[in-house]
Amino acid sequence: MEKIRKYYAPILICLITLFGLELRVAISNCPMWYDEGHSILVAIQQFPFGIDNFLLTKDFQHTPFYFYFLHFWLKIFGTSEILLRFSSVIFGVATIPLTYIVSKKLYRNDKVAAVIAAILVAVSPLMIYYSIEVRMYIMVTFLALLSMNYLLDFDEKGDKKSLVKLLVTNTLIPYLLIGGIVFNIGQVISYSLYLFLTQKDNTEKIKNYITYRIYQLILLVPYFAIAIYYTYQRSKFIMFHIPNFQFINFVGNVQNFFGTKVGMLFWTQYLPIMIDFLYFVSVVIPVIYFICALIRAFKEKDTKLYMAFSTIIIAYLIILVSCMLRVIVLVPRYIIFVVPILMILSAVGLSKLKKWHVAIFLIAFSAFSSFYLFKDPAYVITKTNAIIDANNYFQSRGLDNRDIVFRPFASSVSFIYQSPTSPRCPSFELMHEFRKPYNKLVYDDYQIQAMEQGHIDDLWLSILQSDNYTSKRYYEFMKKNYLDQVQAGRYIVMVIYGPDNQALGEKSQYRQQFTTPEAVHNDRILACLFKTFDDAKNIFLEECDLVETVSMNDNTYFLFRKRPYKK
Repeated sequence: MEKIRKYYAPILICLITLFGLELRVAISNCPMWYDEGHSILVAIQQFPFGIDNFLLTKDFQHTPFYFYFLHFWLKIFGTSEILLRFSSVIFGVATIPLTYIVSKKLYRNDKVAAVIAAILVAVSPLMIYYSIEVRMYIMVTFLALLSMNYLLDFDEKGDKKSLVKLLVTNTLIPYLLIGGIVFNIGQVISYSLYLFLTQKDNTEKIKNYITYRIYQLILLVPYFAIAIYYTYQRSKFIMFHIPNFQFINFVGNVQNFFGTKVGMLFWTQYLPIMIDFLYFVSVVIPVIYFICALIRAFKEKDTKLYMAFSTIIIAYLIILVSCMLRVIVLVPRYIIFVVPILMILSAVGLSKLKKWHVAIFLIAFSAFSSFYLFKDPAYVITKTNAIIDANNYFQSRGLDNRDIVFRPFASSVSFIYQSPTSPRCPSFELMHEFRKPYNKLVYDDYQIQAMEQGHIDDLWLSILQSDNYTSKRYYEFMKKNYLDQVQAGRYIVMVIYGPDNQALGEKSQYRQQFTTPEAVHNDRILACLFKTFDDAKNIFLEECDLVETVSMNDNTYFLFRKRPYKK
């Protein structure tokens, strides 16, 4: 009987892992959204210098290792959406049994707490969603947990082999996700304190650990060079899509971490939250359970648990401060790597409840998570459908490669749903071009000089109030690359995505809205979009008729037909 019992936990973990796999595969057949298309766009560049060049000259925010990985994944498995998503699914599913392993090492070899933690990771909506996204976040989450595993091995054995594994893992994290460095910072501070407070007499172990950290700093020199370069380049930008931090952003983050129904995934939570009965049951109650469980785990007075707590708290505080300083936006993907550790700590607290109580909670949490995944899936929102919806519109209007598409947002990734007969879509990410004040593609020389002298808002105010086009170069670019590329009788489609629709208005509207340099400064992006969208329509109307304006799902379409043509 004892021999049989020792296989209970492994069998149970296998079943939990298979269930987690099923949940992830079941929702993996969904359209690509912009960020995923961007992953593919970078990955299809030449390895490695083409990828590096793209990141250093056009992207200014990502480190390259994930795109190296995806480059070879594409070469081996092709561009099938399902197979592309499996590049993330394998790491999302592998995180489930790894959670069990790390939980046992972290907390007294407690199999009950470890099984609970594995279940929570398997059914967490946030973990499930990011397990199917063609991005680096779930890979980094897996590596952060693997790092904890090797750190605990080193703490137990004090061996150099574990340190080498830890060195490789922790070095990979920031090269996969530029913000992943906050995990390293949290870990080095928390474990260093733990080591010096609990094992200060073990000088050999401390010496080895310090040596490892020195080696890691050396290996991260290129990373810091990239980060400094990006910071310098982005400091030149005159437009940023980073809102002021609000408490509701933090509330949305907590819901995404612990709720059975996630909130806003693609952007920080900014809309008011309507608390009805279903929200209370599916979000508020689980959040209360998790918070109480974390408090109970903290009361265990276990030094390893304290070390894990401090790792994620330090990492999260760095992210919060960065959000308050408007360096980044508080979205779950930037900090998801703390979730498995949070689940382990919560599982420790939950394991102290009576068995029937834990069973009811886990069944309810799994049931509600599964219900919302299939009944009201967070990923089935207009943002994920925006690219493919546009292609459906083109087909419905009988457009082909004789026609052309002006797409201010997502033009660079439109290729993922294009065929040889689809309308042409030149790659022109409007905000990426106009945010660079030195860009001679869209700014005239006198405008560049004015912005170099610090007169950005005065310049844009004059542009908004003028009857002229934004610039001569913008006019020439639009005419050469769109208007002149279409024969008489064929079509130009202007596609405006989601939130950008607020910038569709008449001259009188934006001229009244932006009457002072201060007003422009408060929302340069909106000011730019108002003017450039209005200019684009007027440029097309010089030689075209507007035959249709229609809003469908999250896009607004302006269909122009070039004159002359038979009516």
